[in-house]
Amino acid sequence: MKKQYLNYSVLQMMKLLLESAEMDNEEAQMVLGFCYHHGIYFEKNANKSLQQVTSAAMLGSPQANLWLYTLPTKSQGKKNQSNLLRSLRMDYPNAYTALAKKFSFTNDRSLEFYFSMEAAKKGSPLGKFLVGNRYKNGEGIRQSFDKAAEWYKIAFEDSYLMAKIHLDEIYDKTTKFKKKYPNYEKHFLTAEDVKKQEIVLI
Repeated sequence: MKKQYLNYSVLQMMKLLLESAEMDNEEAQMVLGFCYHHGIYFEKNANKSLQQVTSAAMLGSPQANLWLYTLPTKSQGKKNQSNLLRSLRMDYPNAYTALAKKFSFTNDRSLEFYFSMEAAKKGSPLGKFLVGNRYKNGEGIRQSFDKAAEWYKIAFEDSYLMAKIHLDEIYDKTTKFKKKYPNYEKHFLTAEDVKKQEIVLI
Protein backbone atom coordinates (compact mmCIF):
# COMPACT_ATOMS: atom_id res chain seq x y z
CA MET A 1 0.00 0.00 0.00
CA LYS A 2 1.47 3.35 -1.03
CA LYS A 3 1.44 6.30 1.31
CA GLN A 4 -0.24 8.72 -1.11
CA TYR A 5 -3.43 6.63 -0.90
CA LEU A 6 -3.60 6.80 2.89
CA ASN A 7 -5.72 9.36 4.68
CA TYR A 8 -4.34 11.95 7.09
CA SER A 9 -5.19 10.07 10.30
CA VAL A 10 -3.39 6.95 9.09
CA LEU A 11 -0.33 8.98 8.11
CA GLN A 12 -0.33 10.56 11.57
CA MET A 13 -0.54 7.11 13.14
CA MET A 14 2.40 5.91 11.02
CA LYS A 15 4.45 8.94 12.07
CA LEU A 16 3.64 8.37 15.74
CA LEU A 17 4.54 4.70 15.41
CA LEU A 18 7.94 5.54 13.88
CA GLU A 19 8.65 8.16 16.55
CA SER A 20 7.67 5.80 19.37
CA ALA A 21 9.87 3.03 17.95
CA GLU A 22 12.82 5.44 17.76
CA MET A 23 12.25 6.24 21.45
CA ASP A 24 12.70 2.52 22.29
CA ASN A 25 9.04 1.77 22.86
CA GLU A 26 9.08 -2.04 22.56
CA GLU A 27 5.38 -2.30 21.70
CA ALA A 28 5.76 0.22 18.89
CA GLN A 29 8.83 -1.63 17.60
CA MET A 30 6.94 -4.91 17.64
CA VAL A 31 3.98 -3.45 15.73
CA LEU A 32 6.30 -1.71 13.28
CA GLY A 33 8.19 -4.96 12.71
CA PHE A 34 4.88 -6.68 12.03
CA CYS A 35 3.87 -3.96 9.57
CA TYR A 36 7.17 -4.19 7.69
CA HIS A 37 6.95 -7.98 7.66
CA HIS A 38 3.47 -8.07 6.09
CA GLY A 39 3.63 -4.83 4.09
CA ILE A 40 0.86 -3.16 6.10
CA TYR A 41 0.92 0.68 5.76
CA PHE A 42 4.67 0.45 5.00
CA GLU A 43 6.45 -1.19 2.09
CA LYS A 44 7.33 -4.80 2.82
CA ASN A 45 10.89 -4.96 4.10
CA ALA A 46 12.25 -8.08 5.81
CA ASN A 47 15.44 -6.37 7.04
CA LYS A 48 13.59 -3.47 8.66
CA SER A 49 11.13 -5.92 10.18
CA LEU A 50 13.92 -7.99 11.71
CA GLN A 51 15.68 -4.87 12.96
CA GLN A 52 12.57 -3.62 14.79
CA VAL A 53 11.66 -7.01 16.26
CA THR A 54 15.24 -7.65 17.40
CA SER A 55 15.32 -4.27 19.12
CA ALA A 56 12.00 -5.02 20.86
CA ALA A 57 13.37 -8.40 21.98
CA MET A 58 16.47 -6.76 23.44
CA LEU A 59 14.20 -4.39 25.35
CA GLY A 60 12.47 -7.41 26.87
CA SER A 61 9.40 -8.05 24.71
CA PRO A 62 8.39 -11.73 25.13
CA GLN A 63 6.35 -11.51 21.93
CA ALA A 64 9.37 -10.31 19.97
CA ASN A 65 11.56 -13.04 21.42
CA LEU A 66 9.04 -15.66 20.38
CA TRP A 67 8.82 -14.22 16.88
CA LEU A 68 12.61 -14.39 16.56
CA TYR A 69 12.47 -18.02 17.67
CA THR A 70 10.10 -18.82 14.80
CA LEU A 71 12.36 -17.25 12.18
CA PRO A 72 14.86 -19.52 10.34
CA THR A 73 18.51 -18.63 10.94
CA LYS A 74 21.80 -19.72 9.44
CA SER A 75 23.03 -20.69 12.91
CA GLN A 76 20.47 -23.53 12.99
CA GLY A 77 18.91 -22.73 16.29
CA LYS A 78 21.36 -21.42 18.91
CA LYS A 79 20.02 -17.88 18.73
CA ASN A 80 16.47 -19.11 18.24
CA GLN A 81 16.56 -21.37 21.31
CA SER A 82 17.77 -18.52 23.51
CA ASN A 83 14.91 -16.34 22.25
CA LEU A 84 12.42 -19.06 23.14
CA LEU A 85 13.92 -19.41 26.62
CA ARG A 86 13.66 -15.66 27.20
CA SER A 87 10.03 -15.74 26.15
CA LEU A 88 9.36 -18.67 28.49
CA ARG A 89 11.09 -16.92 31.40
CA MET A 90 8.72 -14.01 30.84
CA ASP A 91 5.86 -16.54 31.03
CA TYR A 92 4.51 -15.55 27.61
CA PRO A 93 1.58 -17.92 26.87
CA ASN A 94 2.31 -18.57 23.20
CA ALA A 95 5.88 -19.59 24.04
CA TYR A 96 4.27 -22.72 25.45
CA THR A 97 2.38 -23.33 22.21
CA ALA A 98 5.72 -23.07 20.39
CA LEU A 99 7.06 -25.82 22.65
CA ALA A 100 3.95 -27.90 22.03
CA LYS A 101 4.48 -27.62 18.28
CA LYS A 102 8.14 -28.48 18.72
CA PHE A 103 7.25 -31.75 20.46
CA SER A 104 4.61 -32.50 17.83
CA PHE A 105 7.43 -32.75 15.29
CA THR A 106 9.15 -35.40 17.43
CA ASN A 107 5.84 -37.25 18.00
CA ASP A 108 6.15 -36.81 21.76
CA ARG A 109 2.40 -36.51 22.27
CA SER A 110 2.47 -36.41 26.09
CA LEU A 111 4.72 -33.34 26.16
CA GLU A 112 2.82 -31.82 23.26
CA PHE A 113 -0.39 -32.10 25.28
CA TYR A 114 1.29 -30.86 28.48
CA PHE A 115 2.60 -27.65 26.90
CA SER A 116 -0.64 -27.06 24.99
CA MET A 117 -2.49 -27.24 28.31
CA GLU A 118 0.04 -24.91 29.97
CA ALA A 119 -0.51 -22.38 27.19
CA ALA A 120 -4.29 -22.73 27.55
CA LYS A 121 -4.12 -22.22 31.33
CA LYS A 122 -2.10 -19.07 30.78
CA GLY A 123 -4.78 -17.69 28.46
CA SER A 124 -3.51 -18.47 24.96
CA PRO A 125 -6.41 -18.87 22.47
CA LEU A 126 -4.12 -20.97 20.28
CA GLY A 127 -3.25 -23.13 23.30
CA LYS A 128 -6.95 -23.74 23.95
CA PHE A 129 -7.43 -24.71 20.31
CA LEU A 130 -4.48 -27.12 20.47
CA VAL A 131 -5.87 -28.78 23.60
CA GLY A 132 -9.11 -29.30 21.67
CA ASN A 133 -7.10 -30.91 18.87
CA ARG A 134 -5.33 -33.25 21.28
CA TYR A 135 -8.66 -34.43 22.76
CA LYS A 136 -10.19 -34.74 19.30
CA ASN A 137 -7.35 -36.91 17.99
CA GLY A 138 -6.53 -38.72 21.24
CA GLU A 139 -2.92 -37.51 21.12
CA GLY A 140 -1.17 -37.51 24.50
CA ILE A 141 -4.53 -37.95 26.22
CA ARG A 142 -7.54 -40.25 26.00
CA GLN A 143 -9.77 -39.27 23.09
CA SER A 144 -12.89 -37.33 24.04
CA PHE A 145 -15.05 -35.48 21.53
CA ASP A 146 -16.97 -33.85 24.40
CA LYS A 147 -13.82 -32.39 25.96
CA ALA A 148 -12.54 -31.40 22.52
CA ALA A 149 -15.81 -29.57 21.85
CA GLU A 150 -15.62 -27.72 25.17
CA TRP A 151 -12.08 -26.52 24.43
CA TYR A 152 -12.98 -25.53 20.87
CA LYS A 153 -15.91 -23.54 22.25
CA ILE A 154 -13.63 -21.77 24.74
CA ALA A 155 -11.05 -21.03 22.03
CA PHE A 156 -13.70 -19.68 19.66
CA GLU A 157 -15.15 -17.46 22.39
CA ASP A 158 -11.60 -16.19 22.84
CA SER A 159 -11.59 -15.14 19.14
CA TYR A 160 -9.76 -18.16 17.68
CA LEU A 161 -12.01 -18.59 14.64
CA MET A 162 -10.62 -21.90 13.36
CA ALA A 163 -11.96 -23.55 16.51
CA LYS A 164 -15.53 -22.97 15.29
CA ILE A 165 -14.90 -25.00 12.14
CA HIS A 166 -13.43 -27.90 14.13
CA LEU A 167 -16.31 -27.75 16.59
CA ASP A 168 -18.80 -27.95 13.72
CA GLU A 169 -17.02 -31.05 12.43
CA ILE A 170 -17.27 -33.00 15.69
CA TYR A 171 -20.55 -31.69 17.15
CA ASP A 172 -22.56 -34.72 16.01
CA LYS A 173 -19.98 -37.06 17.58
CA THR A 174 -20.45 -35.55 21.04
CA THR A 175 -22.94 -36.70 23.67
CA LYS A 176 -22.71 -34.48 26.77
CA PHE A 177 -21.85 -31.40 24.73
CA LYS A 178 -24.83 -31.94 22.41
CA LYS A 179 -27.17 -32.27 25.40
CA LYS A 180 -25.67 -29.17 26.99
CA TYR A 181 -26.01 -27.11 23.79
CA PRO A 182 -28.96 -28.58 21.85
CA ASN A 183 -29.50 -25.34 19.93
CA TYR A 184 -25.90 -24.97 18.85
CA GLU A 185 -25.72 -23.22 15.47
CA LYS A 186 -23.45 -24.95 12.99
CA HIS A 187 -21.84 -23.78 9.77
CA PHE A 188 -22.20 -20.02 9.96
CA LEU A 189 -18.43 -19.67 9.64
CA THR A 190 -16.39 -20.81 6.66
CA ALA A 191 -12.70 -21.46 6.06
CA GLU A 192 -12.71 -18.31 3.92
CA ASP A 193 -13.86 -16.27 6.91
CA VAL A 194 -10.92 -17.59 8.90
CA LYS A 195 -8.48 -16.93 6.07
CA LYS A 196 -9.43 -13.26 6.04
CA GLN A 197 -8.25 -12.95 9.64
CA GLU A 198 -5.30 -15.33 9.57
CA ILE A 199 -2.64 -12.59 9.80
CA VAL A 200 -2.28 -12.10 13.54
CA LEU A 201 0.55 -11.21 15.85
CA ILE A 202 2.24 -14.19 17.47
